[in-house]
Amino acid sequence: MSVKRSRANWQIHDRIISKLTKILGNQGKYVKANPGVEIDPLRSVKRGNVLVYPDLVVISLVTGKSTELFEVETEDTVDSEEVWEWHLFNAGKEKFYLIVPEGSVERAKELIREKGFSIAGLGYYDSAHNISLPQGV
Repeated sequence: MSVKRSRANWQIHDRIISKLTKILGNQGKYVKANPGVEIDPLRSVKRGNVLVYPDLVVISLVTGKSTELFEVETEDTVDSEEVWEWHLFNAGKEKFYLIVPEGSVERAKELIREKGFSIAGLGYYDSAHNISLPQGV
């Protein structure tokens, strides 16, 4: 949850979360979203003794446990300050997917490589807010 994101990029961020929620819902997935600066403990996952709030949490209808996490970034948040959060989201049993602007894909890959971890998938959205999901989603 970036405090440095511009107002225009917050709108893009929340629009992508909304579209992604619908896409995943159409796949039959139960999704809990954390748009904007909302933090709801029912939409969180635990890392150690701390609750963290990815943008989207996919919950298994069978077990009631989280299975996938999604984080949406904007042009002003694909940076070395945010990569620690990606690493934290990626530290659990859930598959972690990152969604970034199309022009930021290489930068996101570089940051992840520099931090020394891998994620389940990296997707992107274009200037018209069309989303290309990572493989496996």
